[in-house]
Amino acid sequence: MLTRIRRSLKPRRIVLVSGALEPLVGRLVESDLGCPVVLDNGKPFDLAGVYPDPAISRLRAALGMAASAL
Repeated sequence: MLTRIRRSLKPRRIVLVSGALEPLVGRLVESDLGCPVVLDNGKPFDLAGVYPDPAISRLRAALGMAASAL
């Protein structure tokens, strides 16, 4: 999976948007994907939670900061 992301997809950044992806956080952060992994305080953004509005706001802010870093 990591090789496919790195070679074929060539993303500018990776954003995890589901709590189900939490087991992959460490592996994605430690691997050399050639792009930043955008997280919500070290965790995926929980957009499927009961109250997603705060997570959406933090995601927008994080993407704004990531875009300005490019």
